[in-house]
Formats: sequence, C-alpha cells, structure tokens
Amino acid sequence: MKRGNNVVWDKSLLGQSWKVNHEPSTHSHRNARILAVCQALYICAISIDLTLTGLTGYELAPDKSLATLPFAMITVSGAGVSYFAAFLLQWLGRRLGFTLGALIGAWEVGYPCGR
Repeated sequence: MKRGNNVVWDKSLLGQSWKVNHEPSTHSHRNARILAVCQALYICAISIDLTLTGLTGYELAPDKSLATLPFAMITVSGAGVSYFAAFLLQWLGRRLGFTLGALIGAWEVGYPCGR
C-alpha cells in the first residue's frame, strides 16, 4: 500500500490498483444520521406493532394463550419467505427480482386479498 494525502493506493492479487479515500465526507455523516433516525423510528414502530397485535389478539382470540400468535406468524412467515426469495433473486437476478417484488407489493395494495 502506498499512502499520500489521505488517499491509499491498494494493490489486489491480480495487480489492479484503485484509489481509496479514507477521509469521511459530509454526505456520509448526513447519511449516517438519517439511517440512525430511520432505525429508531423502525424500532418504535415494531414495538407499537407488537403491543397492538398482542392486545388485539387478546381481545379477539377465544383462547387467551393464542393472543400473540398473529405476530409470531408474521415473524415466522417473513423468515420462511426470505429463504425462498434469496433463491428467486439468484435465479432471476437482483434487478428483475426486486422489480417483481415491487409489482407484487403494488398489486397487493391496489387489490386487497379480502375482496
């Protein structure tokens, strides 16, 4: 590695070199703050969702021990679907896979399953 003016020239195993700037930019600090706020809002939303799902399940469930089953099924189904989504993205490619996911999500919003 050759150093000079906060820039590091690095050599790979193939002999190619590239510039790496180790000086943080103002955009990276701004992006980090935005991501931190988004993460905090996400955690707040998940805790509210967990609380409301449990309370609603407690009121609606005939057996009170099944009160948090809907939230548990959301978590389990999300884990199961992500396993198969990884295979789909590998098979279709990232761009087409994410486009297909966005179209399915938009269709679900426009045409709810309850009809």
